[in-house]
Amino acid sequence: MDSRNADRISGGIPGCHLVAMPYPGRGHINPMMNVCKLLASRVPADILITFVVTEEWLGFIRSDPTPTPPNIRLRSIPNVIPSELVRGVDISGFFEAAMTKMEDPFERLLDRLEAPVTAIVSDTVMVWALAVGNRRNIPVVSLWTMSPSVFSVLYHFDLLVQNRHFPVDLLDKGDERVDYIPGISSTCLKDLPIKPVNDGSGQLKNRILEALSCVRKAQCLLLTSFYEIDTYVTDTLRAILPFPVYPLGPAIPYSSLAEAPSIVTGHNVLDYFKWLDSQPRRSVMYISLGSFLSVSSSQMDEIAAGLRGSGIPYLWSRRGEISLLQEACGEMGLVVPWCDQLRVLSHSSIGGFLTHCGWNSTLEEILVQQQLEQQQFELVQQYQLLLSHPVVLLALALQLKAIVDDWKVGWRVMGAENLVKREEIGSIVQRFMDLERDESKEMRSKARELQETCQRAIGKGKFEVNLGFLWENKIQRCRVVDLCVFISTILTAPLEVSSRARPISTQGRALPSELPYLRLYSVFPPPPPPRRFHPIPAMDSTRADRISGRIHGCHVVAMPYPGRGHINPMMNVCKLLASRLPHILITFVVTEEWLGFIRSDPTPPNIRLRSIPNVIPSELVRGADFPGFLEATMTKMEDPFERLLDRLEAPVTAIVADTYLLWVPAVGNRRNIPVASLWPMSPSVFSVFYHFDLLVQNQHFPVDLLDKGDGRVDYIPGISSTCLTDLPSVLLYGGQLLNRVLEAFSCIRKVQCLLLTSFYELDTHVIDSLRAILPFTVYPLGPAIPYSSLGEAPSIVTGHNVLDYFKWLDSQPRRSVLYVSLGSFLSVSSSQMDEIAAGLRSSGVPYLWVGRGETSRLQEACGEMGLVVPWCDQLRVLSHPSIGGFLTHCGWNSTLEGVFAGVPMLTFPIFMDQAPNSKLIVDDWKVGWRVKTVVGAETLVKREEIARIVKRFMDLEGDASKEMRSRTRELQETCQRAIGKGGSLETNLDAFIKDIL
Repeated sequence: MDSRNADRISGGIPGCHLVAMPYPGRGHINPMMNVCKLLASRVPADILITFVVTEEWLGFIRSDPTPTPPNIRLRSIPNVIPSELVRGVDISGFFEAAMTKMEDPFERLLDRLEAPVTAIVSDTVMVWALAVGNRRNIPVVSLWTMSPSVFSVLYHFDLLVQNRHFPVDLLDKGDERVDYIPGISSTCLKDLPIKPVNDGSGQLKNRILEALSCVRKAQCLLLTSFYEIDTYVTDTLRAILPFPVYPLGPAIPYSSLAEAPSIVTGHNVLDYFKWLDSQPRRSVMYISLGSFLSVSSSQMDEIAAGLRGSGIPYLWSRRGEISLLQEACGEMGLVVPWCDQLRVLSHSSIGGFLTHCGWNSTLEEILVQQQLEQQQFELVQQYQLLLSHPVVLLALALQLKAIVDDWKVGWRVMGAENLVKREEIGSIVQRFMDLERDESKEMRSKARELQETCQRAIGKGKFEVNLGFLWENKIQRCRVVDLCVFISTILTAPLEVSSRARPISTQGRALPSELPYLRLYSVFPPPPPPRRFHPIPAMDSTRADRISGRIHGCHVVAMPYPGRGHINPMMNVCKLLASRLPHILITFVVTEEWLGFIRSDPTPPNIRLRSIPNVIPSELVRGADFPGFLEATMTKMEDPFERLLDRLEAPVTAIVADTYLLWVPAVGNRRNIPVASLWPMSPSVFSVFYHFDLLVQNQHFPVDLLDKGDGRVDYIPGISSTCLTDLPSVLLYGGQLLNRVLEAFSCIRKVQCLLLTSFYELDTHVIDSLRAILPFTVYPLGPAIPYSSLGEAPSIVTGHNVLDYFKWLDSQPRRSVLYVSLGSFLSVSSSQMDEIAAGLRSSGVPYLWVGRGETSRLQEACGEMGLVVPWCDQLRVLSHPSIGGFLTHCGWNSTLEGVFAGVPMLTFPIFMDQAPNSKLIVDDWKVGWRVKTVVGAETLVKREEIARIVKRFMDLEGDASKEMRSRTRELQETCQRAIGKGGSLETNLDAFIKDIL
């Protein structure tokens, strides 16, 4: 924070203008207004809040007796949605209207505002507000108006699908336990907020899930709960969400209790308070079933008769016609069309609350418990029939479960066939209001514990309210921290939030975790309170000096996954950065073994190599137990990496880490160092892994490939229609390896940006898709291959006879040689190798084969038509004019080098991402043919088939070959434009440099 921001926060200069956009419903507008009042009271001289509602709701709010502070102004948009008075008739249609018809008038209102907008605070379900903010470069804050538990359930909706708990017959499986939702204790299915989306329209379900998937595009999340009552789920959300989470509740109007009782025309407000004053202490049951949807007439009759039969005094707030209800209930109580609920609950005569469990009502009851010497308790009734009306009552069952099962301050009333009979109601009301019963006493004891929790959250000791109430003196430290940090954030937002303008996608979803949740959570402790929306600092004068080279200040630490296919692209990206910004310092970290491998390779002077101990198996044996090797990289490298960071002299500006090293974001969070994730495979493979939940939903995982291998997958965002057999092989077999991969993808949301080793033009559709759904910036910095080294002399590697194979290539006719390389890690079986060798020999086509450890045997098997070498300078070989084809395992680096060199490819995928890369080469780009069609298949590709396809492939006069080579040249030219001056690589590289400095 600089002096300007300090001045703004202290009120020295005006500057913060928030626009609040609630969902148009009482249960959403009220908590939004209460949060706004909280902000307005905290910085009264410095903040301006424009509160936006429809014209109809403006009329409702203006008639409210409670005034708004002078720094909150009300503004309206036209009534483009159905009236509040009829929205319960077609809630699905109302919700759709709110999603589709309010955006344009809201934008027109923004255009008319005089003061520049600092941030938009929008209800989470108003997903279009995120698009508006993106287009206008205005940070958007998401306000969640239900309980944090409901947020976690909906955010992890994919887990319900994976566990076959959606869709579900609640009559048959309603009592099954759900124990896999992060942050939520074991819960019955019937207590989850799934019945509305289970029974409701598909469109409504999609809209709800869209809102939760798009929340990742916001800059932070506000909760209307308070931390102490939802500690575990709040910590969970802080660990898994890619932005700060601020619990600012309870978002209810308790500060208004210092004012005189509201006088509302026609509501006889003073009459019901006079009546309450006349009742014995804790003798009255207060009843309110919400301001929106209600119960059936038959259920209302049963409640009225039950109350009459109980003999318990009551005050019933019932919107609409009350005379018939008053008559049905008898003379023991009072029915009113409206009341000041929080003030009523605070009255000494109230001894219980029959509630629909709306979140605002739940918070009000919790709050008033800590305002009375003796506490009130909630009588909770669950009406299963109500849950057939979705959205507004979406959260009620789970909130009921919290009240009864978790906090243990209430009871359920359950009835057969969804109708709770008058006898049951009368009986339980009598027992509930009997203050001497043991069960009632036990419940009161639990409530006292909850009271103490509330006191710690909101005030010290007994709650005191007066006109001179000061937030600074009454808000407990936890909430002060959250509120102050949030205010600091919004006041500094214009200086520190970079544009993320891009379209909003409806495809994103929460990522699954197949590991026990606590294990995943332990990887990410809650981050320290954030200092800004975007964790990467913004441009200031110092930053400009660093970019221009006037000072040395940018220190990037690169942490690749320990494998050739990961280290090479990481090094090439680092060399790009080093050449573009000579004054940058890059510390490249590898194991001691890998330091020995790469130390002899030339690097720029501003890239320095550093090592950590060999805490993982040797590179020479990692193929023998790949899952074990991956597990070691996940669990054993973090501590030595942190110790290395402690020894570095220059402060670290950013860490660039391989996506698979899921522990690096945790290191960055602990040290407040931004982390950029480098994905060394194709963007298509990233999208497949990121949307793994879609495979589960579409019953494509797990799958029997023998039975369904030809099944089409056409629902992965950014990916063309694909056979199941062309998906990454690890997806098809599952196990611990897949668990770790998915865990890495669940952690990707904790980074600040994503670097791709592809170039934009090669993967336009999938990159655009990722940019739309990811909550951070995506930079394609490829092709991450060493093409800049082609201007240098050929490498001379001892014992590899490098110059000999180049002399041999020089002697071959143009485009006559097939280059063969099946990767540096896993290889094919010995029998398959023999088949390839025999096939090459029979084809009569000259070849250059990199055989690594089997050169002499392979040379003998292949004959005299070619050369087998243990190593070669691959990109230089592919660029040689004698090379006419490339038989490849389809590793991503090799694929990019083939594209760069303009060489058509024969595909022989072996493992992991190589099958989808083969599909790209053959089906999408059409610059190659398949030799092997199924990864991991036990069947051998026979020598005769290999010889036949190699001969056809290398026949330069064949029509199919000519067409393929023409497309190869077009793709090569596209690549050259991308890496040329002013190309997409230069643009994205410069943008990334500005972000990390």
